[in-house]
Parts: sequence; C-alpha cells; structure tokens
Amino acid sequence: FGRTRPQVFEGALPVVLRVVAEAEPATATTALLATSTLIFSLGVRLVPHMPVFMPTLLGSFEESVAAAVPSKPAVAAAAVWLDALGPSLLGALPLFLHPYLPRLLRSLCRAAAAAADANATALAERVRTFSALLAKAVPGRQLLPAMVEVMLSAVQAGAPTLSALLQLLGTQLQLSSEVEARAQAAHVFELLHCALSFRADHTLGSPCGDFGATRIEALASATLGAFAVRLNEDAFTTFFTRALERACVQGSTEKSEDKTPSTPSAATTTAATAGATLRLARALSFFRVSHGAQIALRSFFTQYFLMALPHATALLKVRVVTKQVMTPFSTKKRKVVTDAPVVVSQVEIALARAIANYLEVGFTHPVGVAPPDLREIEGALISRLVHPSSVHIEEPLLLALGAIVASIGEEGCKPLHYALCMATRSDAAYQRRSAVRGLTRMYATLRDAALMHMPEAVPFLSELLEDGESEVRSEALALMRTLERLNGGESLLE
Repeated sequence: FGRTRPQVFEGALPVVLRVVAEAEPATATTALLATSTLIFSLGVRLVPHMPVFMPTLLGSFEESVAAAVPSKPAVAAAAVWLDALGPSLLGALPLFLHPYLPRLLRSLCRAAAAAADANATALAERVRTFSALLAKAVPGRQLLPAMVEVMLSAVQAGAPTLSALLQLLGTQLQLSSEVEARAQAAHVFELLHCALSFRADHTLGSPCGDFGATRIEALASATLGAFAVRLNEDAFTTFFTRALERACVQGSTEKSEDKTPSTPSAATTTAATAGATLRLARALSFFRVSHGAQIALRSFFTQYFLMALPHATALLKVRVVTKQVMTPFSTKKRKVVTDAPVVVSQVEIALARAIANYLEVGFTHPVGVAPPDLREIEGALISRLVHPSSVHIEEPLLLALGAIVASIGEEGCKPLHYALCMATRSDAAYQRRSAVRGLTRMYATLRDAALMHMPEAVPFLSELLEDGESEVRSEALALMRTLERLNGGESLLE
C-alpha cells in the first residue's frame, strides 16, 4: 500500500524521525521499526530527503553503541537498527549511501567492540550478518574507500573494531569479481598494511594485546591468501616488497650477537629491549600475514620465499650474549662469549614458530638455495631447536627440519646430519634430547635413503645409551632400534 500511495506516508516520516531523535530508548525502538517500514515502502522517493533523515538515523545507531557496556534498551535499539532499519536502507537505497558510509562503518565497528566488551554474542552475530549484507549491497568502489577512511579510527578503538573491518573486507572480496577486486587493490593493500603494523604500533605492553593482534593477523592472512590468487605478479610484488621492507629491513635486522657494554645503564637496557621487541613484533606480523599467500600461491610464492629467507634465518637464530670486558693485564676491551642465559620473550617464541611454518611450506616446493645459505638456515634451526625456550614449539621446528631434509635429499643433508650428531654431545640434557629428536625426524623423512648416514650416527647414539638422563637414553634407544630396522634387523652395537 505504501508503494502504491507514497504521498500518504511521506508526511509521516518527519514525525517518526522526531520520535527517534527525542524519545526514550524503548519508544525510539518502535519508531525505528516504523522508519524501517517507511524506507522500504517509499524507496528512491526518499533520495532528496536523505540529507535530512540519515544524520538522525545514524545518530540513533551511534548512541545505542556508545557505552562500553550498553544497557538493555540500547542493545535492543542496536538490534532493531541491524535487523530492520539497516537492511531496509541497503535494500531500498544501496547506491545512494556512499556519503554516509564512513559514519555507518564507524558505528558498525563500535557495535563490534561493544559486543566484544560485553560478551554479547547475539549482538556480535547481528554485526556479522549486517556486514555481509553491506558487502553484498554496496559496490566495492564505494565501500573500500570508506573503509580506508575509517581505518585509523578503527585501529585506535582497538582490536575488535579492526577485526570487524577486516571481516568486512574479506566478505567484500569474496563477493567481488576478479576485475572489481583488482581495481580496488590499492585500498585493499592499505587495509592489510594497517593490519601488519597493528601489533607493533598498538599492542606492545598491553596485557590482552597479543590475543587481539593474533586475531587480526589471522584475518589479514586469510584475506591476503584469497586476494593474492587474483593479482598479477607486479601488484603482489609491490605489496610484498613494501611489507618486507617495513617488517625486516627498516632499522636493520638484529644480528646474531648482542653487543652490550659491560655496565649498561637501566635506561639503555630498557631502550634496547623495547627496540628489539618492536622489531620482533613487526617481523612476527609479517610472517603470520604472508603465510596465507604462501599457502595459496604454492610454488608461485617461491621467489618471495627466497626474498624473505635471509631475514627469516637471522631472526630464527638464537642470540649469543657478548660483553666488552677489561682483561687484568690489558687496557683494551675484548669480546667474551658468556654462558649467561638470554631471556627469550613470548614474541620471539611466537616469531620462531611463524618462521618454522614459513620454512616448512617454503621447502615443500623446489627452491634453489646456495649451500652456504643452506648451512646458515640449518645452523639457525638447530640453535633454536635445542634452546630451552623452544619446548612448546618443538614440533613446528621439527616439521621445518623434515621439509628441508626432504628438499635437499640424503646427499645434501650430510652437514645437517653431522651438526645434529655434534649437538648430542652438549653439556645440557635438553639440548641432547632435542638433537636426538632432530635426528629421528631426519631418519623418518629419508627412510631407506638414510642408511648412508648410520655409520656416522651410531657412535654418538652409543654414547647416549649410557646418558645420565633417562629421557635422553629412551630417545636414543628408540632411534637406535629404528636404525636397526632399516639395517635389516641386525644389531648396530656389535
């Protein structure tokens, strides 16, 4: 009836809007429902009136989600907006909403944050549903510029708001054609670069920041993986090079040795620690986010894998503490490598896991790594594997080791085999145990081809069978039995 006789209802809209703007939340909710019906009925006849009624409607949405923990009436008003009024606007006026999209997106992100703060699952589900409708109704050429416009305010509001924006980005790209997605590549890349910098710029020192950053990196990784297969080589190379430059090249990658003065001041130590953590956080975000494209592009990612490989190697290697000390009979300082333990942060452990995943996938495909570079990678991987802080990331490191062994073959892994054998003679029991597990993974990967390495391994394993630590002895015995099976069941100890 409203569509056939719109003149009857056009006059009702201003009255309903006054109720929306001035009434109590409970009454305003009913007015929002009435407004939704009017918008759906009148359709494009309302376009000339949009500058009048859209600010009022957006203001009601902003007010309903303004509080950190919204009241029940406010949540009800937000629910009506997301369930009825918003879909009516998208259904009746989708091509005329672009001047109001930034304000709408800010409120939508705020609704996502309010749902996360209040643990309101129903509101969070409504936000996701409306976001999907928004991505479907509004063209990418209008939606993505608005998303970039609100990007910084979303970042400042916290992880839930940026997560909502990235979810919207992923949905929009899924619904776009390849031509449309490529046309908006610059906007997509700006949003992904924002996600890449979130951990380093906004979460360090926050007790819950890591969780929020991890979620953002997962969303960005999935989005990049889906987007990368649609891009040409030049576009992806531009994005990857810029991301690598920001994460691993600017400020130079950390060296394997920390050169600290013999008596550093507290301020110097704090500044150095903060700088190192910042670099590690940037690198962590880079390797996590790029992992999606690495999986999606498969062998086509090889050239990018090789670009980042030197940085991955340097970051994976465990740092060695060196100090400048004065010798008793000399006025000159010299470097002395100490056995003082290096405190490994949670960010560094997470980065080591991310790099291990990067190596595992990268070496699954044919790669041409020069032998000297390969020795560096192997040394860094072993140093991390036998470090006590790696107890919870041992499996990803072993998977990376297995991928390298499978890639270079039994002849190519002779230096790696010898390095692992030598690591079994460490003074630390956990290092001996981890080295044996590395050998076990190597033999499991090579299978029958590993026979050529047995003569070298047997003397080391024989020593470990008499080790003072029961766990080391059991690991060595299990590996010895594996070697005997490969040898046709004959004892290797005779």
